[in-house]
Amino acid sequence: MDFTYLSGVLMSFLVWLILYMHRKDLRPEMIFMGTLVSLCALILEAFVWTKDWWQPKTITGTVVGIEDALLGFLVGGIIVSIYEEVFKDRLVHIRSKKEHHLKHFLIVIVLSIVIGNYTFFHLNMHSYYASILSMSIPTLAIYFYRRDLIILSLATGAMTTFISIPIYCIIFFFNPNFINIWLHQNISGIMPLGIPIEDLVWFFVTGVFISPLYEFWKGYRLEKL
Repeated sequence: MDFTYLSGVLMSFLVWLILYMHRKDLRPEMIFMGTLVSLCALILEAFVWTKDWWQPKTITGTVVGIEDALLGFLVGGIIVSIYEEVFKDRLVHIRSKKEHHLKHFLIVIVLSIVIGNYTFFHLNMHSYYASILSMSIPTLAIYFYRRDLIILSLATGAMTTFISIPIYCIIFFFNPNFINIWLHQNISGIMPLGIPIEDLVWFFVTGVFISPLYEFWKGYRLEKL
């Protein structure tokens, strides 16, 4: 069994655990969004990403493994809490109707699903580009409704990418052959620090898209602790 993928996931767990222990007020958001991202990651890994992007080896030898579920859960939890922790913010309610927030949230989610499905399955677009479009366009919709979440979104994308870099570097140091899980014939070949540029961009855009979702849905804004 190859434990490299699982080892990288467990390094993410250390970051998640620090945030979870230190920010009790953000635990519901971390659990809910982590679970949602985990479910999405399992579906995308099974039917999209492993078709033309990468094919990581799981400890069970299956296309989708426990690593994918854990990574989605941990990355989701980190994304929705890292900004609040770094900048010492907390969530407070906006005084407006809950139905208003829910309607806009559902529009964003449906838009993401439709774009991802159409570009990948109907236009036969590479899963990387389909994923980027399915997150970038709905993010712009969020910005249209909630300009106060733009800084949170962009800063989280940058921090998410920054956190991922040392994890990649450690993995490649101990197992240089891990780079072979990517389908290199289908990606650009641009590899800063030996990391496929597609992965770094994906982490940035994922952080940008996921980080404001909970606040957008629940009608929260940020204020200093």
